[in-house]
Amino acid sequence: MLVMVGCGLLALSGLLIIGIWGGHARTPPAPTSGGPLLWEVLRRTLWWANLSLSAGIAAGILLAGAGGRLVMRLLAVMSPEAQGRLTEANETIGGITLSGTLGFIVFAGLFTGLSAALLYSVLQRWLPSGRLGGAIFGSGLLVGLSAVEPLRADNRDFQILGPGWLSVLAFGLLAVLHGMLVAAVAARLSRAVPLLRRTRDLWAYAPLLGSLLLLLLAAPAAAAVVIGAIILAALAGTVIRWAAPNWEARWRQPWVTLAGRVVIAMAVLAAVPAFTLSVSEILAARP
Repeated sequence: MLVMVGCGLLALSGLLIIGIWGGHARTPPAPTSGGPLLWEVLRRTLWWANLSLSAGIAAGILLAGAGGRLVMRLLAVMSPEAQGRLTEANETIGGITLSGTLGFIVFAGLFTGLSAALLYSVLQRWLPSGRLGGAIFGSGLLVGLSAVEPLRADNRDFQILGPGWLSVLAFGLLAVLHGMLVAAVAARLSRAVPLLRRTRDLWAYAPLLGSLLLLLLAAPAAAAVVIGAIILAALAGTVIRWAAPNWEARWRQPWVTLAGRVVIAMAVLAAVPAFTLSVSEILAARP
């Protein structure tokens, strides 16, 4: 019971963040000058990486993790005949353990949160600001990634847990709220986290620095990949800024925004048939 209460408090915290910070618009750092171009671009790359990581950790723990665990518990309560059976992840339905919950939050929640936040950092310039943009992003994730998670039709959990309409409704709402939380945290931190200029600014980069340290200790190869990706992104940005100094102004032109939104809409529409098929199979498995 205490484990579920803890998950409920974490999920409630996520909803409060959406309510308090959800109206903020994401604000990029103000342009600076006077230093080497590579250092300027590297600082901005670290800023974006830290922002995405922070938003991913928050959303992954509070909603994808704790919120997802609550949804699974709800479906288990609604399926008393499934008690004692094993889920696709080899967890016992009806069993509530601290270790199992923490494992779900860390491995499922954080992976989902970080992946969504990274994608949001790429797409956010073409999305409306505030809660609307977050809701659209979450809805797009739900439809576009239906073949992966959470509404994957071949997940046998949907055959033993249900009813199907509740599974679709609960996970659909969770996906939308997850997108809103990613947008809210990213927007709020964009106003609070400074560009890295001096040693005392390092405190604001604790999520990025801490994650890199953990990777170095646990998976040095993965840490090398992440560090290499940051360096390559900074080098690419430096070349772009050197070759086209006014690229940011051109990137914000209305026709570019419209084109980006059209591409996103087309990608989501292309995934609608697969999403519809997944939902129909889930509904048929547990009417």
